Amino acid sequence: VERVEVLKGPQGTLFGRNAVGGAINVITSDPDFVGGETSVQASYGNYADAQTRVHANLPLSDTVAISVSGLYNNADYYMDGIAGGEPLDKETSRGARIKARWAPTENLDLQLAAFRLKVGGVGSIFQLNANPSALFAPVIAPQPGYQGEVDADSFTRVDNQVFYGQLKQSNAWFDLKLLLSDQYIDTAGTYDFDGSPVPLVEFSPKSQFADVQTAELQIISNDESWGADRFEWIAGAYYFQGDQGFNPMYLSVAGINAATGSLAGVQLPAALLDPADSLFGLLSDTLGVGVPSGRLYLVATVATESTSGFFQGTAHLTDWLALTLGGRYQVEKRAIIESSSALADTSGARIEPGLFNFDVARNDSGAEVPTHSTTRSFNPKVSLDLRPFDDETLIYLSYQKATKSATFNALAIYLRPSFVRPEETTAYEAGIKTKLFSGLVTFNAAVFEYDIDDLQVQFISLLQGGAIAFENAPGARSRGVDFDIQALLLPSLVDDLVFTVGGCYLDTQYTDFPDGTGFNDAGIYSQNNDYTGNDIIRSPEFSGAMSLAKTWTVPGGTLELAGDTYFNSGFFYAASNSARSEQPDYQVFGARVSYFYEAWNLRLTAFGKNLGDKQYTTGSLPTDFGNLVTLAPPQTYGLRVNWDF
Repeated sequence: VERVEVLKGPQGTLFGRNAVGGAINVITSDPDFVGGETSVQASYGNYADAQTRVHANLPLSDTVAISVSGLYNNADYYMDGIAGGEPLDKETSRGARIKARWAPTENLDLQLAAFRLKVGGVGSIFQLNANPSALFAPVIAPQPGYQGEVDADSFTRVDNQVFYGQLKQSNAWFDLKLLLSDQYIDTAGTYDFDGSPVPLVEFSPKSQFADVQTAELQIISNDESWGADRFEWIAGAYYFQGDQGFNPMYLSVAGINAATGSLAGVQLPAALLDPADSLFGLLSDTLGVGVPSGRLYLVATVATESTSGFFQGTAHLTDWLALTLGGRYQVEKRAIIESSSALADTSGARIEPGLFNFDVARNDSGAEVPTHSTTRSFNPKVSLDLRPFDDETLIYLSYQKATKSATFNALAIYLRPSFVRPEETTAYEAGIKTKLFSGLVTFNAAVFEYDIDDLQVQFISLLQGGAIAFENAPGARSRGVDFDIQALLLPSLVDDLVFTVGGCYLDTQYTDFPDGTGFNDAGIYSQNNDYTGNDIIRSPEFSGAMSLAKTWTVPGGTLELAGDTYFNSGFFYAASNSARSEQPDYQVFGARVSYFYEAWNLRLTAFGKNLGDKQYTTGSLPTDFGNLVTLAPPQTYGLRVNWDF
């Protein structure tokens, strides 16, 4: 990785579709024609967590170079559990990437790359029911900790492959950049929807896939462009095409599975199964229909096509004032390819005719709508950059918009698939970036407000016709202040003592949400709830981090000691803001000590995370059965080696 750009706020002008909250842009390093180099990282920690990463740059000539990267990770899952009667799978991931670069002239640069990643294990699929609903409390015992059991064989398998390329051409007036990509990702697994050892409901996506192609053309000003000393700009066009969804997903209810001969999780005796098999076999041979297994066969696939054009330019009006104007026009089409449910036979095949094959969808009012939709949007950006002082101080003001297009949830069992209207965010921000005390302190701060129309929210309940339903909150607002400071402390007394602190204060609410769906404090499903005035989900009033690091010069190299802490004031996982959906405030601590041996370019680091062993959640899923939670890792520690040569 060459660098990571964290872009706060809507990025609808340059990044386009769905960038309503910001963008994290990871730029990987290009193959270099000068000098071969290799970087190796290996670490080992508790939970038998072994991680290995290798990267090598290989120049083949003055104009051709390749780089190769690989990783292999293997670890025990940090939770102690039983799934489907067996211990939890190990967490594994392995992947590789190759990039090739050819620059036959100073004005032409071509790169092609291929990437493959395979992941297996449990991950967030293993969610335990920490707080059963009042309806199921008599049969489901709460499992709030790091140890528990579910009856479904919980696992996930991911296979992700990407091919992409980039062509750069420099001209007398502008530079051209063409980017192309082709991605296919396929996921399979089993998820226990009730989060308990009681055989109630499980989902098993045999194939949750995304098949995506993108193309982008950028025209960028350079030093030779007209007015380059006062004006810089970028223009371009973007195309996205993708099919994604489940094909198929299986749903099992009440533990019925004729394929394995079980009912409610209990294996039936052969004395009952053998006559039944004979009868079903006779019917199958006679009617040409497979033997029903008790599972449902669901297909839910959606197609997306998006085309857009964009422009952004910055004019330096004076030596201290710059004006940026930009805009993006986008047309995005969404359509349901298939939304159907049927019975599955014991081999997993679909039994025809199916139960439902939906040709219309429903909005959040229940009215019928077509299974296709087109969203047209224009997202402008206006910003002022002011440098009124004779230093590095920047004061900025910005206004911008971003759009998340209308979409469908095609996963439906007995009710029509759900549709939500486009979501639009308008953002206002004012900030300052400066250095103080002769450059010893870097200070950044901003105030902002996001006004959101038709915020897209999802709700999970079997009573909504499937696992997930979509709806719109007509109005929402998020305003706040964020800041970060980096300071070199007491430089006249102590060398290389660095302090960093950053945080964000948030005031969020649904300003208009009169007909929300959710669960009350007892975990009972309800409709037409007025959530107006409630906090937006996952929005803590304050969150912040602080660290202190000291470096010493020691024989052979340097020694660094650092500690950090993160605090979160708490938030809600559901728009109802019910007590059962609340994550209380929490604080975690970490530390590391690192020795760098300069002669070998070798770094050895001992690290620890969540040293206070704080239990908190990284996810919570309110369902008909209760709250299923994903706990953050407990105390973890290990040793890491980095060697560059």
